[in-house]
Amino acid sequence: MTTAPNDGSATPRRPAGPAASPATALLDGAGDVIGWSRAAEALLGYPEGEILDRPADALLAGGDRVPRPEHGDWSGIARVRHRAGHDLRLGLRVCAMGGAAGREHWLMTMFDLGEAVLPGVNRSLLDGLLAHLPIGMAVMDTELRYTWVNDALVRASGVSDRLGRTLGAVFPSEQAAAGEVAMRRVLETGTPCIDYEYRGPILSDPSGEHMYAASFFRLEDEDNRPTGLCYLVLDVTERWRRHHRELMLGRARACGKQLDPVRAAQELAEICVPDFADLVSVELADAVIEGGEIPAVSGSEPVRLRRAAHLAAGEACVSFPGSANGAVEYGPCSRAARCLTDGEGTLGAPADVHPDAGAAARGHPGTTAVGDPRGTGPVRTATAAGADADDREHAGAADPESAGTAGGDVEGREHAGAAGGDVEGREHAGAAGGDVDGREHAGPVDEDACHPPITVPLCAGAVSLGLVTFRRRRDRDPFTPEDLAFAEEFAVHGSAALAAAHRFAQERRISLSLQRSLLPGRLGGDEAAEIAWRYFPASQEAGVGGDWVDVIPLSGARVALVVGDVVGHGVGAAAAMGRLRAAVHTLAAMDLPPDELLAHLDDFVTRIRAEQSCGTDGTGLMGTLGASCMYAVYDPVDRTCTLARAAHPAPVIVRPDGTAFVPDLPAGSPLGTGSVPFEAVEMDCPDGSLVAFFTDGLVEDRHKDMEEGVARLCALLGDPGAPLERLCDDAVDALLSRPLHDDAALLLARTTSFPDSDVAVWEIPGDPAAVREARALANRQLDAWGLDDLRFATELIVSELVTNAIRYGTAPIRLRLIRHHVLTCEVLDGSSTSPRLRHARTTDEGGRGLFLVAQASRRWGYRYTGSGKSIWVEQELP
Repeated sequence: MTTAPNDGSATPRRPAGPAASPATALLDGAGDVIGWSRAAEALLGYPEGEILDRPADALLAGGDRVPRPEHGDWSGIARVRHRAGHDLRLGLRVCAMGGAAGREHWLMTMFDLGEAVLPGVNRSLLDGLLAHLPIGMAVMDTELRYTWVNDALVRASGVSDRLGRTLGAVFPSEQAAAGEVAMRRVLETGTPCIDYEYRGPILSDPSGEHMYAASFFRLEDEDNRPTGLCYLVLDVTERWRRHHRELMLGRARACGKQLDPVRAAQELAEICVPDFADLVSVELADAVIEGGEIPAVSGSEPVRLRRAAHLAAGEACVSFPGSANGAVEYGPCSRAARCLTDGEGTLGAPADVHPDAGAAARGHPGTTAVGDPRGTGPVRTATAAGADADDREHAGAADPESAGTAGGDVEGREHAGAAGGDVEGREHAGAAGGDVDGREHAGPVDEDACHPPITVPLCAGAVSLGLVTFRRRRDRDPFTPEDLAFAEEFAVHGSAALAAAHRFAQERRISLSLQRSLLPGRLGGDEAAEIAWRYFPASQEAGVGGDWVDVIPLSGARVALVVGDVVGHGVGAAAAMGRLRAAVHTLAAMDLPPDELLAHLDDFVTRIRAEQSCGTDGTGLMGTLGASCMYAVYDPVDRTCTLARAAHPAPVIVRPDGTAFVPDLPAGSPLGTGSVPFEAVEMDCPDGSLVAFFTDGLVEDRHKDMEEGVARLCALLGDPGAPLERLCDDAVDALLSRPLHDDAALLLARTTSFPDSDVAVWEIPGDPAAVREARALANRQLDAWGLDDLRFATELIVSELVTNAIRYGTAPIRLRLIRHHVLTCEVLDGSSTSPRLRHARTTDEGGRGLFLVAQASRRWGYRYTGSGKSIWVEQELP
């Protein structure tokens, strides 16, 4: 008998006879036949009853014995005696098989050397060309049963016992199902399937994950009828890994589009889990998250970071940017601190834990000690008691033998968490519950469940943004230096996304700070008007724009209502707006009438444009030229409103009866042009009237013109008694469409008036003796209001103001007292001579009156009226 034992050489596996049914016999431990196939009966002529329980050696001619290998299989050629008495030269293959109760069995396969593997397939061709082929290859019949395999396929898959078996009998059903579908499609259509990718183990690495590319093509006879299928298998693990990591790097480059540092950190973690690591933690400096200045890392001080993302296989990404649980601190000599200082990644080292860290942790369950190998003592970081369950770290068990093709999303695999406990009996879900560096995590850590981690810095140039740590469970391959190089490259691309997000957060923080400093924090009309407002910048990224609204308290209980619009949006427009708003406040403090104020504002814009155009860049404050403004003054005593505008939309006024109209106001010219003089219009404004000031961005866009928008606003404000906040929201919801193409602002003011009981007015004769009577009138009114505490200061103020009006002014002279949130005392006369505060010398006999008035009051001033001037003084109410 010629033998050819299976020693790993590239000897093709022989089929068991005709393709449709191989001849097989099952032998027990003694070598007796206990199983006999019909194909074996057809090949040798022995019926089942004659051969069972007889020694298999009796079938061989010349007294040879059937080899029975202890493990693996044996292949060779033997002379087998036919029942008719003649000998047959057959190929013989014997495979060791496990039996019941640990007893051994052998499967003996016999085939005629003259038969082909499949009709139309020449055996000599297979033997000659495919015996040494390094690519795995197999032939299957039309029922997808193996009829021939080469050694390369056995070495690639680790499965040797395939002949006569189907794909589902060799591999797990879930893994074989997708492959069988593709094979049957090839058998049915005749169209080859090229590069069908799937995952599976190999004999030398049963726990590893390998990727294979298979190609299927149909075998046909001379009549083009399918006789079987042949497939070739190539291990493409390295190619797939390189390709997949290139995809991961590409995703890292593309992440962070939302320009949110925390979301960018979460995306980086999601890219790596579970394909590269079972657990990823991304920790960032607080300044990266908040958009502040990132401090330099010092080798002598602890490093404080905040966990921005934490993701374990099979779990959702969890971030803690604002909780105590997310704060971590590293000692100055910890591995993490050295990683940030050196700017280089590290591959798994034992924990840098101080020898007393364990005792400290046991004594203080809420603290974690980060070691200092130079003996400076542990640095403790507090953990909030009862940490949220989402803060617990989990590491899912990867399934390297998962079924399906790799043509789909490689990240779609499911991973189950492995629960475990530490030596103290504490439960923790996942194998990677913490960091060997002593970093603070919500749950205890079983270090033996994880391979040593990779820790790499996240840097943007010389600036350290944070750290990213990768962990793998013990049932996966440990990290290698090649993995470290990939992690460092991944961190470079991820750092670019984080740096961009930080820059945006920093710029937005600056913009919002600018906007908050330029826009009013609170608008109130005191007792003169009820106020509500809305502001929407077109540049949502910058968060600032060029529109503004303002409410400025004036003397005599009056209030100025302002709305303006600077050309453009963004930071430049906001800077121009801030300068104009400051100028309006300064001019309003002078108590100028609206038309005069706009004229001065126009001169101001012209002047700063001239100054800026002489600058080094010649850009100036783009937006000040051509800006528009509406300025109105409401007097709750006279119940009048005086308005003037500089090329700004006229307001909508709603009478108390619900009648809405747009007043006919001279348009004026844009600020900085000076082409048309400004005119003011005074109109009655009954108590309860609603005045709506707005910018064109609210009522005009690409889909509606301004007239249509103003008409809709009039209809929306038809109920003057409705709450102003609701009216604001209704108007904004109805008129604004997203995305905004222009800044939009809305200011609503519902007028109120003072009752007659809070206002007292007297005509004062031009006789100096009338000063005494003026004091008496004021004292009686203070008694009526219950303001006896203000009598002394009021007597002084009334005496000085009335005396000056009689001495330096002209008739008519009036004294007016107004009680609101302050006590206002006004003296009006017909002259335009302005008072001047003097600082008298010690030898001067006079000149101290206004100085004493200023000392006795909250503030004082004067303004010009249509018939002269008014000197006013305000006192705080007791």
